[in-house]
Amino acid sequence: MSKLTLAFSPRASERLGQIAAHLSEQSLSNAFVIDYLNQFELWLNKVLLEFPDSGVPMPQFGADIRKICYKKIQFCLSRDGRAN
Repeated sequence: MSKLTLAFSPRASERLGQIAAHLSEQSLSNAFVIDYLNQFELWLNKVLLEFPDSGVPMPQFGADIRKICYKKIQFCLSRDGRAN
């Protein structure tokens, strides 16, 4: 079985930057923001490794794209790392 690799599209990377900026604007420390994003990435890797078909299919965004939620934040994912 091939190993899955987590790859953020440019849009997802931009969205994570917006989330980080929003958290910073809420007077949260940089350490908190970094820890939050690191915990998200760890959680996402764990979920996708254990349950690679997690989330809701989003065919309107392309084949094999799924939506997954983390602490009320929604992300669209592609299993092959394509940017959509």
